[in-house]
Amino acid sequence: MSDLGRLYYMGRGVKEDEGEAAAWYRKSAELGNAGAQCNLGVMYEQGRGVEKDMRQAVTWLRAAADQGWALAQCNLGLCYEQGRGVGKSDSDAARWYQLASDQGNADAQFSLALALLRGAGGVKHDVGKIRALLSSSALQGHVRAQKCLDVMPIAEARNAEARAKEKKGDTSREDGPGAEATGGAVQQGSGVTPGIKPKSTTKKKGKQKRK
Repeated sequence: MSDLGRLYYMGRGVKEDEGEAAAWYRKSAELGNAGAQCNLGVMYEQGRGVEKDMRQAVTWLRAAADQGWALAQCNLGLCYEQGRGVGKSDSDAARWYQLASDQGNADAQFSLALALLRGAGGVKHDVGKIRALLSSSALQGHVRAQKCLDVMPIAEARNAEARAKEKKGDTSREDGPGAEATGGAVQQGSGVTPGIKPKSTTKKKGKQKRK
């Protein structure tokens, strides 16, 4: 039944019909098919073949995610991150991203890396893990992860510089993009928000006061 839903959804061998696709996905989803549950959840999320309903989307995504379906886990993580159809929770978002990431889902690996950068929901900022997640995602062709990796060396250098100044008691360091280097610079270059270009990571030189 799930396969028949896919045929209707893609218009293969039958006339494309999203409503019919949703009906067949539902029949299979109610029998416990994780793939069909995930697909039905996405259709509710996007309002395709059914009326858009984020609560229904979360219900079906969770059913599939609980069975270990990586795509559903990733999408459910996004619902928690954005507070759509469920209460906003960065910690729950990170938990679902982690589960999908462990199965090699590139989108989840990228999203988890960003969560680690932000320290969202108390998630520990771990540069080594961030780099590993971005590398794995990038190797699968994830463009945003590739862009993040491009700016990470600059970000890490700025972090090291900031830490060195703090140890010396230098209070003249700048605030703004890159001040919290890894999080600021990498997130700016990630392309998470379409249309926003990464800001320059070139640091302005300040005037040194003579003693």
